[in-house]
Amino acid sequence: MKKVVLFVLTAFAVTALVLALAPVSAKADAGVFTTGTYTTTITAEDVAKYGLPSPYPEILIGDWEMFFGDDGSFTVRNLTTGDSGQGSYMANPVVLIFSKDTGKLACIPPGHAAYKWSMNGNLLTLTGASEVNDRCWGRYIVSTSHPLVKKP
Repeated sequence: MKKVVLFVLTAFAVTALVLALAPVSAKADAGVFTTGTYTTTITAEDVAKYGLPSPYPEILIGDWEMFFGDDGSFTVRNLTTGDSGQGSYMANPVVLIFSKDTGKLACIPPGHAAYKWSMNGNLLTLTGASEVNDRCWGRYIVSTSHPLVKKP
């Protein structure tokens, strides 16, 4: 148990250090983070590599849409099932943080997670910002399995 607590505290400390290196802003800035709608498709093969029990495969497989608003809000929707969730995000030039999840697809509290992000043209790539990555498997798989494609 002590190892798990130490691991989690270390991971959060690493995330805090990354965040301290650049100012955080909830609003988008053309040089920082591009708001708007992004899409991805999650396949049975994407989910299978994590060996998750049911109902994860059924919930995660399909076409997805993530919307990042200028006001620091986000919405994620499985276009195949119609299930959705929403919350808040903050972004700086290095890290994107999800928090305050609500809705059917909400992550179990505390529900926050930090990801490193990069843009290449219209592709947004998210990777875990610390060793812990994300305690919410659904968000982790949808966010990191493929680059998210920005809709025009």
